[in-house]
Amino acid sequence: MVIHDGILRLFQFRKNRECDVTALSRIILVNMVGSVQVAFSLVMLVYAGWKMAFPYAGIFAGLTLAGLAIIFMANYSSKIILSINATAILFALHLLFLHLYLPAKTAAVAGIYPLVALLVLGNKRGTIASVVFMVVYLILAFLVTRSSYLVIAFSVAVMIITFLLYRLYAVLINERLSETEKQMIEARNDAKAKSEFISRLSYQIRTPLNNIMVVGDLLCNSQMDAQQKDMLNTILASANNLVNVVNTLAKVSQTDMSKKVSELAFDINATIRNTLKITAEQNKHKIEINYTASAPMPVVIGDPIRIKQIFLYITEHLLKTYESEKITLDIKAALQKETEEQVEILFEITSNTDINEPVSGEGGDSTPFDISVVQKLVDLYEGKALLTAISEGTKMEIMMRFRKSAQQPKPTTPAEGKTADKSKNVSQEGAVKKASRAVDLKEATILLVEDNPINQKIAVLSLNKYVKTIEVANNGKEALDKFGNNKYDLILMDIQMPVMDGITTTKKI
Repeated sequence: MVIHDGILRLFQFRKNRECDVTALSRIILVNMVGSVQVAFSLVMLVYAGWKMAFPYAGIFAGLTLAGLAIIFMANYSSKIILSINATAILFALHLLFLHLYLPAKTAAVAGIYPLVALLVLGNKRGTIASVVFMVVYLILAFLVTRSSYLVIAFSVAVMIITFLLYRLYAVLINERLSETEKQMIEARNDAKAKSEFISRLSYQIRTPLNNIMVVGDLLCNSQMDAQQKDMLNTILASANNLVNVVNTLAKVSQTDMSKKVSELAFDINATIRNTLKITAEQNKHKIEINYTASAPMPVVIGDPIRIKQIFLYITEHLLKTYESEKITLDIKAALQKETEEQVEILFEITSNTDINEPVSGEGGDSTPFDISVVQKLVDLYEGKALLTAISEGTKMEIMMRFRKSAQQPKPTTPAEGKTADKSKNVSQEGAVKKASRAVDLKEATILLVEDNPINQKIAVLSLNKYVKTIEVANNGKEALDKFGNNKYDLILMDIQMPVMDGITTTKKI
C-alpha cells in the first residue's frame, strides 16, 4: 500500500491541483502513459541517431515533444478528455512507427496496445481503438513492411490474448465491486432498520415507564405505611434504572441516524446558553455552569438539536456520576477561524470532576462516558472531540465548522451599553424577557392534546393540583376546534397522533 501510494504521488505532477477523484485518476493515468511514451521515444531517438536513421530520429523527436505537450495539457488545462484521447492516439503512433522501423524485432510489442487503450479510454472506446489499431497494423504489415505470416500471426495473437485477458479481468473486478457495493447497501439498510426499530421501541417503552414514574410520585405523597413506602421506592428505583437504559438506547439510535440533519439558521450562543441554563436551574444544588464566549458569534447553518445533544450528554453523565458532589463546569467558546462562508468554533469544557468516571447502577453494572457518541455528532460539522485529564478534573475540546447564514445580527456599539457574550453563570442568568401577559398557574386554563387515554389520565392527575382547568383533545383536529372556540393560557401538545399530528397542529395554531 505504501509503494502504491508512492507511485500515485510520483505521477501526480501538479500536487496542488483541485479536482474530483475521477479527474485526478485520469490525469495520473495520462501522466503514467505519457511518461512511458516520452522515455520510450527518447530511447528510440538515440537508437535511430546512432544507426544514422535520421528520418526516424526526427519522427521520434516529434513524438517526444508531442508526449510532453499532452502531459502539460492534462496537468495545466481543463481539457482532460482531449489529453486522454491524444494519449491513446500517440501511443498507437509510437507502436506503428516502431513496427515500420524494426518490423521483425517488435512483433510482440504491438500486442500491448489493447491493454493501454482499454485502460485509458475505457471498455467501449478502448475496444474500438484496439480494432482500428489492429486493422492499420495489418495493412502496414502486409503492404509496407511485408512481414512474414508467422510474425503477423504472432502479433495479432498477442493483441487478441491481451484484449481478452483484460476484458476478463475487468468483468471479474466489476462483479467483485458490484458484490461489495451490494453488501454495503444491505449493511446500511440493516443498520438503518435497526436504528429505526430501536428508536420506535425506546419510545414505546419510555412512555409507560414515565407513566409508572409519575404515578409512583403521586403515590409517594399519599398515606402509606413504612413497608408500602419502601416497596414503592424499590419499584421507582427499578423503573428509573430501566428509564436510563432506554434513554441510552435512544441516544445510540439517534447518533446512528445522525446524518439526518436539519439545515436551520440559528444563534449557536443562545442555543447552548439556553440548554445549559435549563440544566443548571433544574439541578442548582448539584451543578454550577459557567459559559463564556470570547467574541460575538455569527448566525450559523446547522441543526440546533444536535448541538444540544452534545452538551446534554456531557452534563447528564456528570450529574448521574456525581450525585452527592458539587460539580463545576466551565465552558469557553472561541472563534478559531472565520471566512466569508464558514466559521470554526472551539469549545473548551473544563470540569472539576472526572468525566470518564462511569455511572454506577444498582446491580453493580456501570455506564462509562462514551466519547464516540460526542464524536459522531461532531463529525456532522467536520469537527473533532478530544478528552484529556488535568490535575483537578477533566478537560474536553470540541471543534466544529459551520456555514455562516446570510442573515447576521446587527453589531452593537459600546454606546448601547452592551458587551457581547461576557462570562455568565448560567444558573443565575436572569435576562429573560417577561411575557406580555402574566398568568398565575393556579388560574390558568390548559389544553392537553394527547391521544393515549392512560397518558391523558396521568397528565390530568399530575396537573390537577397546580392548574385550575384542564381540557383534553384526542388529536390535532379536535385541538384546532377547541382552540377556535376557547381561550387557553397553555397548550401541551403530543407529536405522534392520528388524524392530525402535533407538528402540523402547532403550525396551524
